[in-house]
Amino acid sequence: MDLWQSIHVSRFKPFLLIVIIVWIIFTYVDFHTTEIRTAHPFPAENVAFYKERQLLLSKILQNDFIVSSSPNSSVEEEYSAEYAEKTEVIESQEASDSPPLTFEPVTEEYGDVDEEQFKAWLKQKDDLSKNVARVCRKYGQTLRKKVPMKEFMYDSEHDLLFCRNAKVGTTSWLSNFLLISTKYQHLFSTIKSSKKLHVQVPKLFRAPELRSSERRDLFETSVSFSIVRHPFERLVSAFQDKIVDQSDGWYANRVKYLKLNYGSVSFAHFAEMILDKSVKVCRQMNSCRLDKHWKPFISRCGYCDIPYTVIARAENIGEDQKYIGHMANVTFHKIETHVSSGGSTKELARKYFSEMDIDTVKRLYQLYKVDFEMFGYTPDEYFKIARKY
Repeated sequence: MDLWQSIHVSRFKPFLLIVIIVWIIFTYVDFHTTEIRTAHPFPAENVAFYKERQLLLSKILQNDFIVSSSPNSSVEEEYSAEYAEKTEVIESQEASDSPPLTFEPVTEEYGDVDEEQFKAWLKQKDDLSKNVARVCRKYGQTLRKKVPMKEFMYDSEHDLLFCRNAKVGTTSWLSNFLLISTKYQHLFSTIKSSKKLHVQVPKLFRAPELRSSERRDLFETSVSFSIVRHPFERLVSAFQDKIVDQSDGWYANRVKYLKLNYGSVSFAHFAEMILDKSVKVCRQMNSCRLDKHWKPFISRCGYCDIPYTVIARAENIGEDQKYIGHMANVTFHKIETHVSSGGSTKELARKYFSEMDIDTVKRLYQLYKVDFEMFGYTPDEYFKIARKY
């Protein structure tokens, strides 16, 4: 009898062990799902995040700004390693402050927006979004990119989510984020330069780190937008601002690098420098590591993975600001900001590209081809005026 009982019990040992393991798993899952269900609605700010923001506010109010010596927070060593082999490391110097920012309301109050014009604008943006989707299908996985949340600014008060590209009128949008905020509006008068605006404001409106499902919810429930510009004219703007005017002292090393490796500082040599570097760091568009001021748009804001409510264009900044404001029920303002030397960027672009050979212009087009196709721009005008010999 004892033998039979021992055999009987031994048969059920594996079964009992399985039951215990299943019970432990279910208890664990139930505990954690309950924790998630009772969590604060996203995007919740943890204590460390809140303290960091309060410290930043106190520094701004005291005009105690800490400006990074490098304009790029990610992999932006760019030409420094190669340059260091030939010359000493250049000390970064902060550029002199830009003129104080001023603003004036847009001509038309957003409450009086013509609904028919607004619908026509929505139709244009819908057509642009459809074109973006078409180009994404054309190039497939090579354009897929999970964009880090640090690339976004998020205004939780108005549910505005903004992915920033450089040299597309971003200063105006940063100013507006301050001006529409009941919490931070008073800081606008304390920030006296465009550079400090670019350093400090994104930290005030930093998007929180989220799980994949929370990211998706945020993108779908907010008024999300990004701004693009004609790729060639953006390049000219970057050259004029960072290389010619040296509005940011950190770019002094690029100027010396151009002189040392290309003979002189010119837009044609600047273009060659970008093309040479792109061979190493832009083998795929979704991982291009060029400087953010001339990195292709597709490499930064993940247009194939994020369903932006609006993709604005710098060429239509007034109209786009007006209607994005209408969608978010806020009033944006026109902002007077730093203007680069040389006059109209469009005219400068014509001048610079007329001095370049057609082969170089076509190589530039290949680097930014996805941006051209995706956002409805054409290089034809610049192909025509380039030198053919």
